[in-house]
Amino acid sequence: MPARRQNMRTHRVLVVAALLVIGWAGVFAQGPGPRHGFGGGQFLGGMAKHLNLTDEQKAEIRKILEAERELMKPVHEQLRENRQALNEVTKDGQFNEAQVTKLAEQQGDLVAQTIVSRERVQAQIWQLLTPEQREKASQVRERTKDRMQGGERPMRFEGGPRRGR
Repeated sequence: MPARRQNMRTHRVLVVAALLVIGWAGVFAQGPGPRHGFGGGQFLGGMAKHLNLTDEQKAEIRKILEAERELMKPVHEQLRENRQALNEVTKDGQFNEAQVTKLAEQQGDLVAQTIVSRERVQAQIWQLLTPEQREKASQVRERTKDRMQGGERPMRFEGGPRRGR
């Protein structure tokens, strides 16, 4: 296959992937619900009990989550603005491929920043855990991954927040 044709195909795949991510990122950009912070409500709920975190560990995790939340505020605002711009350029059946492509690429970059942020937070929290807590956390992660791949909802830990309340 000629290189130009392959590049066009790759570009199309990236644009489609970015557009799919935009839908997810639009939801993510709306920010946390009333009871949940940057994952803190869930993590410091049932997971904290499951891992038997000390008060010191909980306090450090809260600091990490709050610092990251502040750091990511501009990115979340940009995600929201970008989604609004995409809605504007595609309303009433309009379609300008160049504009949509530009917005999709911007959105993809912003989503990448949120992924990096999430992984950074997880790495920082991991460093606070004891070897036993890390083992428990790894087991929970694997069970959750298996459940999600099986189409089941992830488990909720006793003491963690309940959705829909």
